[in-house]
Amino acid sequence: MFKLIARGVGFSIWGPICRPLEIEISNSGGIFLRSAAFSFFLELWQVSVDYLRSFLLMITILIMAVTTMVVTPQPTATQTAMSKVEKPEEVRQIEAKIAVLEGAKAKKERWLKVSIVLAAIAAGGIALFDIWSRSIGDDLDSAKTELVQAKDRQLQLSMRDKDIEIGSIKERVAAADGKVAGLEHDAAVAKGDMAKQQTRAAIAEKELLELKERIRPRRLTNKEAADFVAALQKVPNSRLKLGYTSGGGDEAFNFLKQLMPLFKEAKWQVPENTKDTSNHLDIQVIGVALLIPGPKGFDPAKPAEPRSFQLSPLQSSLLEAFKAAHIDLTFLDWYPNDDQTAELVVGSKPDPAP
Repeated sequence: MFKLIARGVGFSIWGPICRPLEIEISNSGGIFLRSAAFSFFLELWQVSVDYLRSFLLMITILIMAVTTMVVTPQPTATQTAMSKVEKPEEVRQIEAKIAVLEGAKAKKERWLKVSIVLAAIAAGGIALFDIWSRSIGDDLDSAKTELVQAKDRQLQLSMRDKDIEIGSIKERVAAADGKVAGLEHDAAVAKGDMAKQQTRAAIAEKELLELKERIRPRRLTNKEAADFVAALQKVPNSRLKLGYTSGGGDEAFNFLKQLMPLFKEAKWQVPENTKDTSNHLDIQVIGVALLIPGPKGFDPAKPAEPRSFQLSPLQSSLLEAFKAAHIDLTFLDWYPNDDQTAELVVGSKPDPAP
């Protein structure tokens, strides 16, 4: 913003000379140049000239009012003498009428003079009021100028503060963005670690379930036992040897003890107690196998050609019984014995199905 303020003094010749000297410059930098003493004297000179002009105007009006006051002329001696002479009635009437008119004229002139004086007083009051109002206007203009300058300075300071605040906010936002990015990275890493942990937990849980299933002893439910007996009862009085492998341990031996009462319930000829069962060290069986005696001279240790054979009623009954109990039954060729009786051998528990 660039302002030039100059005041002249009426029609004085000093106006054009002094006007360029009173300069006020207000820019964004707040530069301010002014001669304080010169401004004071210039303002005093202007007020003095205004008062002098008003005073001269009042004097002029008063002089004009005084000059209009005409003294009423006094009658001359001739006029006095003539007045003593008796006049005709018509003349007296005319003179009386003239006197009345002159009195009215004098009265109007007096009122005119009073009006002129009052007008002069009013003109002086108007002049004084004009001087006072112009002084107030000058003060108002000065106050407005100072207000604009103060607002400009306040605006500059406010803008500077806002710029600083905006810069600080941007720095905090950038720092917050960095923290958010770091937290998102940490969250992604944590999610990856959590997914890995969940995978390991799922694998461990599966392995634990498999281990529990593997070490859980085999045992038939009541329904499975009933279905097992019902299948065996189709061929009662069947003769069968019983045994277990040492590799199956106690679990295989206990499962065999559970099967023995079921065979007896189905009226099968099996050993009465576990002392009469066989503990095989010469064979490894997974699950349950039926050892079928081979022909005389057969050696299961030697490789043999695969052969097909037809299941006997005993074999079919056993296959159906174990199928009802959800247990696989394996058929194995075995050494021949004296009475060619088949032997049911309980081996180690098979791994649970995946």
